[in-house]
Amino acid sequence: MLRIRDKSWDFRGETAIIGIHGIHTYPAMMLPQIAKKLIEKYGRDKKTILDPFCDSGTVLVEGILSGKNAFRYDINPLAILISKVRITSLNVRTLLLETERIEEKLSIAQFNPKIFESVEVPKFFNIDYWFKPSVIKQLSFIKSVIGEVEDDNIRDFLFVAFSETVRKVSNTRDSEYKLFRIPESKLKSWNPNAIGIFLEILDRNVRFAVEYYPIITKLLDRISADVFWVTFETGLMFPPI
Repeated sequence: MLRIRDKSWDFRGETAIIGIHGIHTYPAMMLPQIAKKLIEKYGRDKKTILDPFCDSGTVLVEGILSGKNAFRYDINPLAILISKVRITSLNVRTLLLETERIEEKLSIAQFNPKIFESVEVPKFFNIDYWFKPSVIKQLSFIKSVIGEVEDDNIRDFLFVAFSETVRKVSNTRDSEYKLFRIPESKLKSWNPNAIGIFLEILDRNVRFAVEYYPIITKLLDRISADVFWVTFETGLMFPPI
C-alpha cells in the first residue's frame, strides 16, 4: 500500500498562541492554521459551523473570519468565557478608555498597600494553600475593580486577563495543567506581583484586541445574527471523536 504524505498539513513549528488566539492559554489548543485549513477544505460552501466542544474558541474565530455563522457548546465555564470574548464584537475606543482607567487605578494601588485592607477577600477551602496572603488581597482588589465596569462584554474581556493572572500567581507549578503545588523549598521565595502580572497580560490582550475587533465587527455585521432555527452544515471539533 502506497503511503503519501501531504506536506501541506505539516504545521510543525507553528503555535496556537497567536493574535486573539493568544489572550488565554488552554489545554491542548487547536492550531488556528489547522482549523482554517479544515474550514477551507470542507466548509467552503457552507454558511454555518458548529463546534460542540469549543474549548477556547479556535474553530469559532476561524469560522467567523471565513464569513460563517459560528456556534458552540462546552461544559467548562472558562471555555465559554474565553470563546465568548473571542467572538464578541467590542468597541475598541471604549475598551481603551476603560483599560486606561483600570491600569491607572491598579498602578496607584501597587505603591499603596493600605488600599487592599478595605477589600473583602473570598473565603473557601484551602485558599491559603494555593495562594499567598498578599496575592489573595491583590487578586481581590483586581476583581473588585473589574466588577465596577458596566459594559458586560468589556468586563468579560477583563476577566479573561484576570483568569490567566490567577493561574500565573497561584502556588501551582506553571509547567503543567494539572494542579500540583510548588515545592516548599521554592514556595518560600515565591512572591508574585499579581497586579503587575495582570497589567502585563491586559496590555498584551489589548494589543491583540486593537488589531482583531475592527475586523470581526465588520464580519459580524454581514453575518446573520438573529438565527432562530439553524441547520448545521459543518461540524468541527478537536480532538476528533
